[in-house]
Amino acid sequence: MNLKYPHLFEPIQINSLRFPNRIEIAPMGNGVPEICEEFGQSGASLMTLGSWQIDDEWSQLMGYPDPFVKPKGQQVHGLEGAKMLRQQMLALQRYGMYASVELIHAGRYAHNFPKDSGKEGHAIGAITETYLHKKGLTIHVQGMDEDMIQHVADNYAKAAVNFKNFGFDMIMLHFAHG
Repeated sequence: MNLKYPHLFEPIQINSLRFPNRIEIAPMGNGVPEICEEFGQSGASLMTLGSWQIDDEWSQLMGYPDPFVKPKGQQVHGLEGAKMLRQQMLALQRYGMYASVELIHAGRYAHNFPKDSGKEGHAIGAITETYLHKKGLTIHVQGMDEDMIQHVADNYAKAAVNFKNFGFDMIMLHFAHG
């Protein structure tokens, strides 16, 4: 049989991890504990739990829970969030699947709405701009200077270390949204 991707079901060694095949379940958000049990049995080698914000100062996606790394780097969505995250990770690992996590800084989409702001939101991103969000909200984005960029880079590093220490096999760094 002539397959378009002949190596898809072959094992591969990447650093210290040996994958039985080259199938990954891509990031789908961070609220899927019951799905992890099912996907853990799928035969895929890796699943990435997605969209974990690196800080709650500048990175929180509108409508998402608090991030893994608080400014002091000590909490994972509080105790309940840590329990849920650990259940997801262990469900995958129980079936021999590697567990990865996607770390994200939401950039221009990390909206912060002070209580007295009405429909005015603020974000930190690659450039200074103001735009109208699809929900009719005005978002003012402050362009990052070098100190802010370093702060975000440091938060990525703290989050990666925390997730690795928590037991994750891999870390995916999501750098899209400026």
